[in-house]
Amino acid sequence: MAFPPSRLAGRGSDPGAGAEGETVLRAGPLSAVFDRGELRWIRLGSREVLRGVYVALRAPGWVTLPKELSNLRIEAGPDRFRIRFTAVHRREGTHFEWRGSMDGEPDGTIRFAMDGIAHTRFLRNRIGLCVLHPIEACAGEPCVVEHVDGRQESDTFPRLVAPHQPFLDVRAIRHQVGSGLEAEVRMEGDTFETEDQRNWSDASFKTYSTPLALSFPAEVAPGTRIVQSVTLRLIGRPEPHRGGEVAKDADAATIVLDPAAEFPVPRLGLGLRPGACPLTPLDAERLRALRLDHLRVDLRLAEPGWREALVGAAAASEAIGASLEAALFLPDAPEAGLDALAEAVRGLPAAISCWLVFSAADRSTTAPLVTAVRRLLIPARPAARLAGGTDGHFVELNRRRPSADGLDRVSFSLSPQAHATDDATVVENLASLASMG
Repeated sequence: MAFPPSRLAGRGSDPGAGAEGETVLRAGPLSAVFDRGELRWIRLGSREVLRGVYVALRAPGWVTLPKELSNLRIEAGPDRFRIRFTAVHRREGTHFEWRGSMDGEPDGTIRFAMDGIAHTRFLRNRIGLCVLHPIEACAGEPCVVEHVDGRQESDTFPRLVAPHQPFLDVRAIRHQVGSGLEAEVRMEGDTFETEDQRNWSDASFKTYSTPLALSFPAEVAPGTRIVQSVTLRLIGRPEPHRGGEVAKDADAATIVLDPAAEFPVPRLGLGLRPGACPLTPLDAERLRALRLDHLRVDLRLAEPGWREALVGAAAASEAIGASLEAALFLPDAPEAGLDALAEAVRGLPAAISCWLVFSAADRSTTAPLVTAVRRLLIPARPAARLAGGTDGHFVELNRRRPSADGLDRVSFSLSPQAHATDDATVVENLASLASMG
């Protein structure tokens, strides 16, 4: 069957020219969006079945290497589509190329395949297809996991944030997407496993290839070929749809503003960059207008220069009318450094609102450090609160949970751009906050 030509939307691209772009697609009852070599927002009406399917090349340090597309061809009809393109990842000695194919059928089957080859020798943490399962539709819901040996087990997507991979040795995952209707996602070409991405502030579960139990980074030799595929199919009888019509209620939003409504404002603050220059009077005036709650300074008590950093931060916090939060990165034996810090803060005029206690060696705050800070530092500033946890992602807190004894609050860092930096992902990831509260 011949497909009518489609028109790329959103970036003014021309599919005939092989440029990047995005377009809305239809595969029978399912809608999806092609976005720069990825499939996103696969929906059954207003219900999100998958958030995305894409290929990732992760270098050592989990750096994501971007790709460039060429030879892009999109054929889209009212109930099916076919997409072909070439993708190249090239950076600092890494050269990996793959051919991508995406096919959508009238029965709701969607297949994304990649066939890649390495042109140079390089190190990688991961290469291959990734599947994103949306938190809103999946968290706490039952599923059936098929393992690589053919075994099938009834399981559940975690409701609470799972500190470790909930599903291992995965070949396929099946879950309900409507009354009498299931969606099966089948992965071929490698062994897959699933992680809870809420640990990194993402509002999704991710099923990816190459288990983390295998050593990484691993060397990829020139000529290495990597072939993988992900197939989504519907099991059961979906409700009929009107061909060529994409559900509009999934994208509709209504915003109502009430001028009389009052809402609490979060206590917003800024971090002081190490070695930052003193504020000019104009800097201080503009920052004071923001009415910030606090200014954070990082102090590594086992390293030189922390006294100068403390004095400079105290002057800056006073200049902008904000309190001072001091993040302490402490060695295992912190007593000498804490004694010196207690003496230093007694002469500071700045208001210190909080001590954030972190370990310089461990990823999560240890109980002995909290005890030492409360004993040696709190008497110097009794009004200051004591916080601990991790200066890293929520996953560090989730995997090594510190005791809350002696802490006024538990803290962790938040970065909705950990895996992707586009605007849609950043906004979507707001939904992860409810799980970490």
